[in-house]
Amino acid sequence: MTPTSVTARRDSPARAAMIDAAERIVAERGLTALTLRAVQEAAGQSNKSAANYHFGTRDGLVGAVLAERMDPIAVHRQAMLDALDAEPPTHPEAMLRALAEAFVVPLARRVLLVPGSAYARFLAQSMVSPELAGLITEHSTLFTVEETRRRMVAVLTAAGTRPGLDEETARWRTAGLLGHVVGALAAAEAAADGAVHSPALPFPPPAFPVPGAATSPGRVTARLVDTCHGLLTAPAGPDALDLHSPAPHTPPPIQEEHR
Repeated sequence: MTPTSVTARRDSPARAAMIDAAERIVAERGLTALTLRAVQEAAGQSNKSAANYHFGTRDGLVGAVLAERMDPIAVHRQAMLDALDAEPPTHPEAMLRALAEAFVVPLARRVLLVPGSAYARFLAQSMVSPELAGLITEHSTLFTVEETRRRMVAVLTAAGTRPGLDEETARWRTAGLLGHVVGALAAAEAAADGAVHSPALPFPPPAFPVPGAATSPGRVTARLVDTCHGLLTAPAGPDALDLHSPAPHTPPPIQEEHR
């Protein structure tokens, strides 16, 4: 295959339509519902070999979705990390805040600024699908996530930054960030999409109490950065809690005496 034909295949409207269809099928029904035939039908492709021609296999299709979505996100995040290298904040708190922004903003832009996006819900399926989680982990551009986490741990465990916070705890905190961000963006995405709760999702879309919160990309992103920063910088508490101790005795309610 010549470079010209490879480019033509990659830029094909049919290919783009099938990637969009695959993203939405996984987002709404889970990875088990994703077949080449289902994608062709959802994308309106009359050619019965179209999906096989462009992607080869179902895993090839999932890889194409990830490459199409993750590659630009990774480039954006790496640019933010490079900017921090060029002009690093002098205070650890400022650096952690900047790293939280690098972690959140590139994905939030892709999800919240693209009309009809289902990508966050696609990623959310990895919370309940080990197979999809494995495919995502294998994707090479995930390194920007790991690099951002590595930098967070380095700042958190530097002398004097967070007394009592050891490296294991710092790594545990950073490991939970992606699930929080993906879950929140998936919920905001579903709310903006007018979606009802699907059994395929591990959570229902929340009822946003603040007018416009579900559709304000800037507000959702700012709150996500705040909560990620807070998770990273929370004071270290007891090393463990005793889950075997009985619940404290609750006295019975005071009965009002009737006379």
